[in-house]
Amino acid sequence: MSSRLRITLDVFQNAHRTMVLENQTPWCHPLLYKNGMPRVMQDAYACCSLYMNRNPTNSKTILSIIENRVAELLALKQSNDAWDCLARLQALILYQTIRIFDDDTSALVAAELTMPALQATLTHFVGNVVLEDTLLCIGGLPINCLIEDPSISGAKDYWYNWIFEESARRTLFLSYLLIRIWEVSQHVNNPQNLTASTTKSQRVGQKNKLTCDGRLGLSNSWWYWYLSSHLWEAPTRYDFALAFAEKNRFVIKDLDFSEFLALGQPEDVDLLGKMALSALMGNEKLQEWFFERGAMLRIP
Repeated sequence: MSSRLRITLDVFQNAHRTMVLENQTPWCHPLLYKNGMPRVMQDAYACCSLYMNRNPTNSKTILSIIENRVAELLALKQSNDAWDCLARLQALILYQTIRIFDDDTSALVAAELTMPALQATLTHFVGNVVLEDTLLCIGGLPINCLIEDPSISGAKDYWYNWIFEESARRTLFLSYLLIRIWEVSQHVNNPQNLTASTTKSQRVGQKNKLTCDGRLGLSNSWWYWYLSSHLWEAPTRYDFALAFAEKNRFVIKDLDFSEFLALGQPEDVDLLGKMALSALMGNEKLQEWFFERGAMLRIP
């Protein structure tokens, strides 16, 4: 599992650093919170910065601060507002990635205790956030609609709406992926977790839940995201409109990459694409795919 998930594990392990230094992660667009960051994400962001500066002397204190912020977050009633739902889920992902990859045993235990809360937050998120695309499914959308500055024209902000929707879709994917990786790693590393008091049917049921389906248990007929570095990494409204009009964009639904693998190019692949493709294909096959198209797979 570790070889296929090398890129994914590296991204998760360094998510706190990427968030602070680049104001983004593969599931959080750098402009997502340009109009203001919800308090729960502010706290998570601050904890990420603290964690980057830990050392043997202050590590315990910093982990204690993180635990206090997590406790405060979980004590808050879950809002039905889409922005609040997304911020809460993204904050929990950051906290969990910090604790899961920390060397302190207490942090790992805390991560385990918080997994049910992460799953509950994810369920609430799915029930309250509209994940369907309201932009790219519109046929014949004039490119000038994407270029116009809404603050001047008063028009609908198609680009910013897409940033939120795509961040939400990607956050959903990464949440499921993180939970599945955790479940599998716990089963592999601690088979004793199935205690003597666990009935035979329960043991069989838990084993079946962890059977590999080739998709890390992430199959969902209604779920999708966009594999397009051109759209995701567009720095300006104009660049986004240009990418929308001229570049490839692939809808990855039910983790089906067949169309992309046949028609896509290495330049279409952003970091989330590398995470998903390497997990499903393995690094060697993905490197071959890049090489056959005249490029090298750059692993962060």
